[in-house]
Amino acid sequence: EVLIYDTSASALRKMTRTNFVSGIGGTNTPYFSAYLSSTQAGLNDNTITKINLNAEYADSDNAFDSTTNYRFTVPSGEGGEYFLTAKFNGSTQADQDNQDTQVYIYKNGSSLARGRGLLTNSSSDVTQVEANASIITTLAAGDYIEMYGKINSSSGDNDNQAIANEFTVMSGYKLIE
Repeated sequence: EVLIYDTSASALRKMTRTNFVSGIGGTNTPYFSAYLSSTQAGLNDNTITKINLNAEYADSDNAFDSTTNYRFTVPSGEGGEYFLTAKFNGSTQADQDNQDTQVYIYKNGSSLARGRGLLTNSSSDVTQVEANASIITTLAAGDYIEMYGKINSSSGDNDNQAIANEFTVMSGYKLIE
């Protein structure tokens, strides 16, 4: 049992642990974490391209579409503040200078947040680039979130790719209010 002083009644009140704890905390749902399960080839140079996140690590409310639209849609009754994050990992030919890599978090078809990237690895075959973005934002039921990426190489070739698995991922969850 827990004792609480009730100032309105100027008295001590007894409360069971179960009743006390039930009013504390909450859950960060809905939540999702989706990733690119196979390399997405053919990203046009210096062009913002939707990344088709086609697999999921987690999806509490089955709200991420990993087969058709590749987006998270806020379920009915789940509007509120959300934390969103995206990591884009791409590659271009090794003989190209990467001038700009960006990741975008889109809300309802418009850019909401973006992050600039950096060169992460270079070998004789490929240059890898990475960009990260995060944001806390208000979402309403029916709003949808998508991930986009862009690689700008010096040669202008269209051999850019989004790299698969944990290297290209978007996640998010509703904050406890």
